[in-house]
Formats: sequence, structure tokens, C-alpha cells
Amino acid sequence: MKNKVIFMSFGILIFFSTFTYAAGRKIVPGDIIFTAPVKSVIFSHEIHVNKEHISCNICHSTIFNTRALNLQKNKNFNMKSFCKGRYCGVCHNGKIAFSVKTQCARCHIGVRGFERSDRAVKIPKMSSFMPKNALKFGTGNFEAVFSHKKHIGVHCNNCHTKIFPFKYTVGSITMNAIKNGQYCGKCHNGKIAFSAINCLICHSKLSKQNRHTAKH
Repeated sequence: MKNKVIFMSFGILIFFSTFTYAAGRKIVPGDIIFTAPVKSVIFSHEIHVNKEHISCNICHSTIFNTRALNLQKNKNFNMKSFCKGRYCGVCHNGKIAFSVKTQCARCHIGVRGFERSDRAVKIPKMSSFMPKNALKFGTGNFEAVFSHKKHIGVHCNNCHTKIFPFKYTVGSITMNAIKNGQYCGKCHNGKIAFSAINCLICHSKLSKQNRHTAKH
């Protein structure tokens, strides 16, 4: 039987803090159900994010890849690794959270739980979690605008968090860094995507005089 997942983490675990329920709860992807190495184990984003208040960047993508079920392909994705402090075992060590050696039934829902998962309510499409407004960096005429909508064909995991961390630090992204192939420059190099020297595409407020200054 094919692996099932109520909602695979498509990667945009990045900006959930901007999308909340009226009661202040964060909107998160649904439960993930792993079927290997045993069938089956459930992971709840709701419990980890809204109940335990764990930020997405704690796990993604240093501990867990944002393509959820890809983990099952790893030969070391098993209890032996967990007990050695990998994957779930990073936190579930008996100190930060309950140990992976205890309370088995909290995660292991078995075959019956797997079969019942079809009746669970599914979370809306990942487009529901995308930031609705463009992100703005910089100030004045040099302000740059980034649109997630225009980058929808790029998987979130391609950028986060190897190129861009979940939280932006003011001043960390500079044109010199981009021209040297960092940040936006990883793709905007004239080969994968348009070159970063095409200023007006992102810096729409730049005048001709500003553009001349920016290039120098």
C-alpha cells in the first residue's frame, strides 16, 4: 500500500507566524504519518507548534527535511538513531521532551490508526500558508521587493534554510553578497534566472540616477 500523508510538508513552514486563527493559533500543516520502518507513526504539527510553541526553524531543515516522507528513504531513520539523539531523539531524550524509549503509544498508532487516517480532515492547499503580501527589504528608493507567488515553481526546500534562514536579520543581505553568488545570487546569476544586475525588476523605485549610483 502506498505511503499516506494527510498533508506533506511542502516546505513553507517558514512564515506561519503571519497566519493565525482568530484565537491567535498558528495555522500549520496537518499530521504526517510515517509507514517506515514500522507502520505507522504519527507526527502532529498542531501539538508541536500550537501546544508546545516550537518554532519551525528549530526542526527545519537542520533536523528534518521539509519534504516530509523523504526521511523514510534514509536507512538510519529508525529507533536506534532516535535513541542516539538523531531526528526525533534530538528533543525526545527525556530532558527536553519525553524519551523515545517511553510512551510508545503517543506516536505509534499502528495499522488501525493508519487506516483511520483517511477519515481525517485535510488541511487546505499550501497556497493557503503563503504570505499574501510581498516581502520588502531596505528603505527608500533602494527598497527591494520579493514575491513568494512569483517563485511558486521553486520548492521551499531549495531556499530555506540553506540559502535563507527563516528569520531575516536587517542588513544581512547586501548587493555585494548577491553579486558573489550568495542569497538571491544563487539563482539570479544570468544562467538559472535573470541576473541580479537587472535592478528595476526588484528595486522598482530606483530612478535612472539611483541606478547609476547603485552600480558603482
